[in-house]
Amino acid sequence: MQLPPLSETISLSAGTALLATVLLLIVMGGSCYVLLTLLRRMRKLNKVVAEALSDQQEQLSSSAFSVEDAIGSFKRRVEEEKARREKEDAARRKLIADVSHDLRTPITAIQGYIETLITLEEKLSATERRDFLESALRNTQAITLQIQDMLTAFARPSEGRRAQKKEFPLNELFRDLEARFVQRASQKGVSLYVANGEAKVNVYADRALMDRAISNLLANSLRYTPAGGTIRLDCEQKPATVEIAVADTGIGIPESDLPHVVERFYRVDKDRSRSTGGTGLGLAIAKEILDSHGAQFNVTSEVGRGTRIWFELERRNG
Repeated sequence: MQLPPLSETISLSAGTALLATVLLLIVMGGSCYVLLTLLRRMRKLNKVVAEALSDQQEQLSSSAFSVEDAIGSFKRRVEEEKARREKEDAARRKLIADVSHDLRTPITAIQGYIETLITLEEKLSATERRDFLESALRNTQAITLQIQDMLTAFARPSEGRRAQKKEFPLNELFRDLEARFVQRASQKGVSLYVANGEAKVNVYADRALMDRAISNLLANSLRYTPAGGTIRLDCEQKPATVEIAVADTGIGIPESDLPHVVERFYRVDKDRSRSTGGTGLGLAIAKEILDSHGAQFNVTSEVGRGTRIWFELERRNG
């Protein structure tokens, strides 16, 4: 067999080597490209993962802070409610003690009037007998109010019945209130004016609860208005509502006490309340009733000149 010339063999080997080198370079270049691509993608993936972990950590930290904050807020509310209940319970016990003490005076007075009527029945004139009976009646009314306050003291604000709203004529309620309070005001030497004419309008509210709320306002005014003073029950018709106001020329409320007059058992002057029979429940109950109607309780007062309390009810065109 004849071998190829040496020069051809060297040329073939060189070509093969060059081809192998080129192929190797191509393979290596491709591998490098793939590696570089993978590295770039890995760096991008690492960045995304790092950002995700950072966001998750922030969310976890924020959530932990929110939970801690919520727990702290809840604990504060519980402590505040506990303190409020303890204060209310203490005030309730004191009220019961005060009422128990105050009941002795009217009971003793009634007993004295009855004994006098029995003992001196034939010696007393008809006018004197009537005076004794009216005095006994006033003391009986005072006892009734004190017992009602004491019973109310045992009820929580949330235990009151819900407002059962219906349409009714406001002037009918005003007439009932006037009939109930005009004699009591007259006996104390206080003038009572009721705006029955302006009240010829229908309102949408719970009549029984409104009766109680306004009665409390009138009783409060009567309690703190001296002889010669005036109490007014007014109303003003507005496009969609009716403003109802109780105003008096009484002793007034200090400005510093105004924010607290609707708190249960709060009394501006304990000695004054003791002498007038106040228990610190009347205005609080009135406000709770207004709250159940979505009506705002408003009060302005000036010491020595009087107090005005007003609110608005939904008006109906019937």
